[in-house]
Amino acid sequence: MHISFVRIVRDDSGHVFDTQNADGDIRALRNQIAMLREALEIEMQAVADLRELLDHARRIAVEAHNEIVGRD
Repeated sequence: MHISFVRIVRDDSGHVFDTQNADGDIRALRNQIAMLREALEIEMQAVADLRELLDHARRIAVEAHNEIVGRD
């Protein structure tokens, strides 16, 4: 199924005309959205990895603290 988009434009003199350029604009916007979505997913994975690393570092710090103060 092919969906066509038509842009309606009013020029400075008030004349209304249509243009098929909207098809390209919509495709470009959809492509940009897809690229941004992929970039967001990559960043979300990086944040999850950093959160996991931070949790591990906190556990190590707590264990070291407990060893220093003599707690089990």
